Amino acid sequence: MKSIILFIVLLFFFLKPSYAQINLKSGLVAYYPFNGNANDESGNNNHCEPVNNPVLTTDRYNVPNAAYSFNGKGSHFRIKDKGDFSSPRFSIVLWFYTQSKELQSLVGKRDFAKSAGTGGSQYQMFINYAPYPGVGSNVVGNNSTCNSITSSSYINTRDQICNASWYCVIVTYDGKRHKLFLNGELKRDEKTADFNSLLQCDKEVRIGNWWKLDMQNFNGKIDDIRWYNRALNNDEIAKLSTADFEESALKIKGNTTFCEGDSVVLEAPKANNTDYNWYHNNTAVEKEKSNFLVVKKPGAYQLKTNSKGCKQNSKIIPVTVIKYPSREVMFSSTLIKKGDTVILKAKEDNATYLWNDKSTQQQLLVQTPGDYFVKIDNKGCAVQSDTITIKQKADILPVPFTKRNNELIKSFEVTDTALIVLNFHDYRQEDGDIISVYVNEVEILKEQLLSKKPLQVPVKLSSKTPVAEVKIVAENLGRIPPNTAMMETVINGKKQVVQIVSSGQKNAIIRIKLK
Repeated sequence: MKSIILFIVLLFFFLKPSYAQINLKSGLVAYYPFNGNANDESGNNNHCEPVNNPVLTTDRYNVPNAAYSFNGKGSHFRIKDKGDFSSPRFSIVLWFYTQSKELQSLVGKRDFAKSAGTGGSQYQMFINYAPYPGVGSNVVGNNSTCNSITSSSYINTRDQICNASWYCVIVTYDGKRHKLFLNGELKRDEKTADFNSLLQCDKEVRIGNWWKLDMQNFNGKIDDIRWYNRALNNDEIAKLSTADFEESALKIKGNTTFCEGDSVVLEAPKANNTDYNWYHNNTAVEKEKSNFLVVKKPGAYQLKTNSKGCKQNSKIIPVTVIKYPSREVMFSSTLIKKGDTVILKAKEDNATYLWNDKSTQQQLLVQTPGDYFVKIDNKGCAVQSDTITIKQKADILPVPFTKRNNELIKSFEVTDTALIVLNFHDYRQEDGDIISVYVNEVEILKEQLLSKKPLQVPVKLSSKTPVAEVKIVAENLGRIPPNTAMMETVINGKKQVVQIVSSGQKNAIIRIKLK
């Protein structure tokens, strides 16, 4: 039993996910998020002392008073080392934003009273050292006292640092290997001699410059500094250096999810001597070369800039465009009699609905005459349908149409067997006229309301059916008797218009004959 339990414990240990290896508080000597002040928030009270007035500014998320700005003329921080910063192994995490191409010091630690070359055990992180471009990290170690030097390790990223862009740099030293990460990417990994790094060198730490004979003043912003007395592991480095620095290059004005016809603006900081190249779904938007882009179409957008050879790519910004729903409402009828039900249904599926009677279903059951419309909302993109007017259905005339007289009002001869479409609509004024239409005694339209929108009746002649008798039956007299309709069609290439009058005593007949 004990062996089984031991096996389960070991299995859990080896299978536990990688995030269990992340402990960002372990070995944390100092943490400076610069949230309105320069205090150490690790709990170790290693607070920064300002020199020459570094000032609060916006961070990489454009949050005010959340980073510090250094003027390049001597403004910096001093941190007294009580021994916390003098460990044999260490890691430094720092975000920076430079505004200068000059050699600049980000972090320094040494006996600043000593002259060059005799500073003993020391550390420096810097940028733009001309022979070795990029970010540099230099560890000078000792074995016993701060003033003795036994070995050193210098590494650099060997790339160009762009102005006005945020970078995350992480340096780790474990006594064996000296590593340098930029924006989460391992740039250098150098094997070192076995020395004890900053052991016993309890001199001050500086942020923003170096020493009095070689100041290397920093001009730009610094934020989120962390100092550890151990080497961070890969999971911790990945978490701390999440590459959201690229997102700050683009301001998004509006929402990236919007309704069809709207837009969102993507904008980068305006800079001289900079080429702006926009991409949509990995294809260049050739005509757009300014620092902003008005986006109206869905897809993935990215900005690539080139400033005197300094190239940067923004994060890919996904844009979603939602189509407006259809306004159309389908209906079973626009006429209703007492006790009947008319069905109205919004054509658009998978939306939300609000009818003017407060109903919220896609389908509405109507039992009383009136005007009805619906607001149709597709993920925030809403339209209102046209108004559907449901009218009281008039009583059917008492004389059945089969007992009425049939009056021939028009005859046509056609020369071919092409399909003929007869269009019926109300004559002059819509007054509630209702008709039924039969072709050779076959009912084509049943009790349809005449309006300005035509009712269509197809007629097809052939050698077997050379004659078509179209019977128009009045189902009511409307509000203005008699029941009147207008028929329009094209026969033998010529438009034909016929006025039709039907009543409770006679049906109107139109005869079409194949010649």
